Amino acid sequence: MQSLTLHVGAVNTITSPYRLVDAALNRPYDVQLTASGAAPVIWSVAPIFQQLPAGLTLEAGGRITGAPTTIGFFNFVVRAVDATGQTAYKTLSINVRSPLQITTASALDEGTLFDFYFFCLAHLAVISFATWSVSGGGGSRMAAVAAITGSQIRDRRRVASRCSCT
Repeated sequence: MQSLTLHVGAVNTITSPYRLVDAALNRPYDVQLTASGAAPVIWSVAPIFQQLPAGLTLEAGGRITGAPTTIGFFNFVVRAVDATGQTAYKTLSINVRSPLQITTASALDEGTLFDFYFFCLAHLAVISFATWSVSGGGGSRMAAVAAITGSQIRDRRRVASRCSCT
């Protein structure tokens, strides 16, 4: 008679979503992949499939880092081997886009105390929308269509509003 040992545990599964966070051309990218296997999990790109976008690398710890150098939609297969030797494969994708560029002049028109203010902002990007926010200035609010509106309610000093896209 022979004695065997049976280990029961969780199945190693790659839990990262199929579509990873979009990347911007020539901009830093850093995403951590996740799996349910026993730690440590060792990651690699499956060798017979498409590779990561140029400029990105997959670290053994599961981080995809770098700055992509080519625009496009990229599919690739990753492999995760956990501490028990279980191997999991999954197809992932990254969409590399042109970075957002704000094309509005850096200086906005001055506002007058207690007067209505309106100024349109513009951007260039492959995406069709952007979310804008005001990071300074009193009494201003911003509409989703990229316009600054409101009344200046501070003293007679010039109140500058800086805007950013996310």
